Amino acid sequence: LRKTIALDESHARARFALGKALLRKNAVPEAVESLRRAVELDPAYGEARYQYGLALARAGRASEAKGEIEKGLAQIASTQRDLSAGLDYAEARDALERGEIDQAIGKLQAVIRQRSDAKDAYQQLGAVLARKDETALREEAEELLRRGKHKEVEPLLRGYLGNRQQSWWAWYALG
Repeated sequence: LRKTIALDESHARARFALGKALLRKNAVPEAVESLRRAVELDPAYGEARYQYGLALARAGRASEAKGEIEKGLAQIASTQRDLSAGLDYAEARDALERGEIDQAIGKLQAVIRQRSDAKDAYQQLGAVLARKDETALREEAEELLRRGKHKEVEPLLRGYLGNRQQSWWAWYALG
């Protein structure tokens, strides 16, 4: 690890691994320094920040340790949420490709619950819900048309087009 760090001074993960190894060998001051540098190089690296807090605690610096441990745990949780949301988003795209609309909706809602700032998920969910509405409308309109109930279909389609002027299918069915 020291050779890796000598080759690349900015290698946060190597400094993190070295700091953990030094802690296991009870070389606390060196571990603190290595982990401090890892956090400095990659401030979003939650595991490094958490280990840095543990090293500070072992060095007798409890007040500093508490803050670093809390920040590290928060960063780790955030990273886990990001990973989980990313996986759910990928599963939603796959469900859409397979035509499984309800599953896609559930996965997109899961993304939004985990990451309320996920603008792409909100947009995708809106598009999927609109698609689901149009699918339901199509089925209902096609059934009414098959039964020859043209007067019942017209207000349904006009109401739908009031909110969705771009629906080529609704214009076609109305015609």
